[in-house]
Amino acid sequence: MSEPQKNDWFNTGQAAVAQATLKSGGGGAFRFYLKAGTEAQIIFLDGDNTPEEPAFNYREHQYDAAGARAPHYASCVGAARGCAFCKAGLQPYEAWPFTIIQIAPSWTDRDGKERTNERRLLVVKKELMQRLLRYLQQHGGLTGTIWTVYRSNKKAYTAGDDWQFKQKVGKDGMKADDRRKAVAEFLKIDPERTLRIAYAEELRPQSEQELLAGGADIEATKARAASWGPSTPREPGGGSREGSAAPAGGGRGKGAEVEY
Repeated sequence: MSEPQKNDWFNTGQAAVAQATLKSGGGGAFRFYLKAGTEAQIIFLDGDNTPEEPAFNYREHQYDAAGARAPHYASCVGAARGCAFCKAGLQPYEAWPFTIIQIAPSWTDRDGKERTNERRLLVVKKELMQRLLRYLQQHGGLTGTIWTVYRSNKKAYTAGDDWQFKQKVGKDGMKADDRRKAVAEFLKIDPERTLRIAYAEELRPQSEQELLAGGADIEATKARAASWGPSTPREPGGGSREGSAAPAGGGRGKGAEVEY
């Protein structure tokens, strides 16, 4: 049985969940993302926060990249440990990752390949995590739950600002492993496709050299931050828009999300 961890860049277990209740002061998985005006149906493959599978929490920056048509993200280790964005005066936001399958619609990856019923990485911010935590506590976990999610406009959270619970696959009292098997049967897919993503590996922080080599444009990110101004409106479904692009020492930015 694994114990909750506190690492220098992430938390797990109760330490991770606790971050969702505090007042605000790179791998290979495809990240879940909705275009404005679209919806999707998803099913959770984890999210019970048990000793065997504790919740995971870390800090993240969203940034501009050369030629990018979608947001880019970087796990934050803090300025003292060399985070390029923190050193540039940009603040990170709290983030919680989940493993999901996008049931519908099918989607096309960056290489033009159509994908159906495949795992995706879902990352949520504080307000949405608080809502999911309430459901987790009332109904015994998120694993196996199906939701319809909708993103109303370009300013809405990229993981959707309208979440509607539909059903939970499996029997009451099921352990996460058994419920994932039930999900595989429900979707008629190989159980290997329902395994939980290894977040510490998937979200491993990149060095400044790696980020720059990948096209990270820190100056463009700072310029976008400056255009947002000092206010911090609520971000529907995703928490206040605290962000990678919020200037440190000058108030939080109007948004952490690049509008795509």
